[in-house]
Amino acid sequence: MGEFARLPMIYGRDLPEEYMHPFVLADVRPLDEAVLVPIEATSTAHVAQRVLQGREVTVVPLALTANLPAELRRIGLRGVPPTWYHAHRRSDDARPELLTAVELMTDFSESITRAALAP
Repeated sequence: MGEFARLPMIYGRDLPEEYMHPFVLADVRPLDEAVLVPIEATSTAHVAQRVLQGREVTVVPLALTANLPAELRRIGLRGVPPTWYHAHRRSDDARPELLTAVELMTDFSESITRAALAP
């Protein structure tokens, strides 16, 4: 992971820091040691297009790597904290459709992670 962490990483400067930090490995080494390249990303597709140019890298959860373009390659990073997905709801909101949506999100997250690991 150390070698990867020294590569230039794209950074969405308009996004909240708490959102961006896992994508630039700020949770495993001081951010001031990173080579950050600011971009104005408006979508995941925009981020992928930038990475396809081959000048910078990014970190994404394993679950989102199942259908990478052939030009990109996935590498595993050791020593990185696990990624978790969270669904929030108001504590007094127990609508059945909301609870079902939260349950489906859990199943979906697990499914896409398994798909990314499949050969």
